[in-house]
Amino acid sequence: MATDGRSEQPGSPALPSTRRLSATGLGLPSSGAPPRPVKQGREPRLPESHRRALSVLVDRLSGADVRWAVTGSVAFALHGVVIVPRDLDISTDRGGAYALEQAFADEVVERVKPLVSDRLRTLRGLLSLEGVPVEIVGDIRRRLRSGRWGRPVNPLRHAIVLMVDGVEVPVLTPKYLYRAYMQLGRAEKAALLRPLLEHRADQALVLLRS
Repeated sequence: MATDGRSEQPGSPALPSTRRLSATGLGLPSSGAPPRPVKQGREPRLPESHRRALSVLVDRLSGADVRWAVTGSVAFALHGVVIVPRDLDISTDRGGAYALEQAFADEVVERVKPLVSDRLRTLRGLLSLEGVPVEIVGDIRRRLRSGRWGRPVNPLRHAIVLMVDGVEVPVLTPKYLYRAYMQLGRAEKAALLRPLLEHRADQALVLLRS
């Protein structure tokens, strides 16, 4: 999830429909939360290089005990927001950060290390897959009002599984992404998800009234 204010090309979201698939072969541990409904709709507008990077990531982690999910601008694009991402951000836990570094040892650009800001404490690393910078963001902890650090984020608790070019990819939900970007003070980026969230709220209201 980029936090340096770099520009991306936003647009209106393409709203997807839903169906269910299993998470077999994603590298998700059997002890993790079950997959949520899969989004299956208009093909996301991702650069070919990012599609290949996602395919390599899923293939390499197949069967591995790693909790991970796509976040950042690629997650926005996969949910239907028209945006051109520069990199690929992966949310994971502490063990997952080091497991990713080991699984992609030949593609490591920057080794996993702690990174602390006023609001976040994380493990960060950087890979290069198919020419795409892949940022590992692990063991995410947010500073509480008390000043203490909160519990680490488990990406599986906030992820659904999307189908991308025939490959199942775990992706953080729009609701979680919106909340996370608002907490980071990036309201402009979060606002790109608002039409999608409002559309779902309208759909839920229709269902309640029917």
